[in-house]
Amino acid sequence: MRSLGFWAFAGVTFLAGTVGAAEEPPAAVGTQGSGDPSDGDVRADLNSDPGILEEWLGTFLSRRLDFVDVSYVSPGESDGEGGWRADYNWSFRRSGGEGFSVRDGEATVRSVALGASLDGSYTLDDTVNTEEYSRAVVDLGFERGGFGKVDRLVEIDGAAFGECLAGVDIESSDFGEKRRECEEAFGVARYVPDGRESWFVVGSLHFSLEGDQDFSATNEAFGGSVVYAPPGGWPSVGIGLERVDPSGNDARLALAGGEHYSRWTLSLSYKANLEAMVGSPIWFFLGYRHFEELDPAPAVREAGMDRFGFLSASLRIPATTWSDLPVGDSTMLFVRYTKGDLPFDVSSKSAVEIGFSYSWGD
Repeated sequence: MRSLGFWAFAGVTFLAGTVGAAEEPPAAVGTQGSGDPSDGDVRADLNSDPGILEEWLGTFLSRRLDFVDVSYVSPGESDGEGGWRADYNWSFRRSGGEGFSVRDGEATVRSVALGASLDGSYTLDDTVNTEEYSRAVVDLGFERGGFGKVDRLVEIDGAAFGECLAGVDIESSDFGEKRRECEEAFGVARYVPDGRESWFVVGSLHFSLEGDQDFSATNEAFGGSVVYAPPGGWPSVGIGLERVDPSGNDARLALAGGEHYSRWTLSLSYKANLEAMVGSPIWFFLGYRHFEELDPAPAVREAGMDRFGFLSASLRIPATTWSDLPVGDSTMLFVRYTKGDLPFDVSSKSAVEIGFSYSWGD
């Protein structure tokens, strides 16, 4: 069953990858900034805002950060009770080192980052949790990336920009200059990398406390991982090796005692904007996670606690496509399908979810 989930991911990824490989670079609503900024100016701008690298990292590694999802979950198994669940993520990141470098308009980055995150899910009442895996992590990462040509776009505050232009004679000889002044006064510069050429790699060491939804059962894990996002819009791939202390996990203790064990992990993540296909900015997310113990005890293997696999696919629709509320893309409606099991699950489960997502990181 778990290997079936992996091959299902591989098949859908092949189809989705043909879309992602041809996908254009991320677009911004706005105009090209007046004049071409020098490499030094672009480098200074990129390094002045730590949120830029975090945004790009989330984009190219297909990560969602700083969000709360509230959904109604319908389990696929007849013995599971449906109901409401909240999924959450909080992250903190501070980076140093060389940062961005720019040469002939092409940006690269080399940095060191200290991060912390908390993510998981929580169900209400008797609702079965089909994704019962929560984790608090502290990590030290070494990052390297290339982004191709970087464009400087100016996103305009339309109302304020229109008021500014209203007092300018469109037939005057200095209209162009006045327009640029309005753009600078009521526009916000945004740097957009060439998504077709961008690649990113992160090597990190981490310590994590992982548990069920309320951390009543826990493992401690220490290890390292490498995550790579290749150019061309293909899925990002992460491989890790961890040493696990199960002393807070009663089910594991009863089965195999408190001996520490090693495991390897695999993660695959992909996202694509389907607007070119469906005519609306709908985001498609696909993910797969795998945990497998190295040299497990016979009792652990027989109980099916030596390996876990979890497949997730979702469609997310920005609120701006179906509402006039000024919430931008921070609020989305989503439909999600999951299948598999994670550490602390006692059996494989499937589910369909529908709900709302809010991201305060946007």
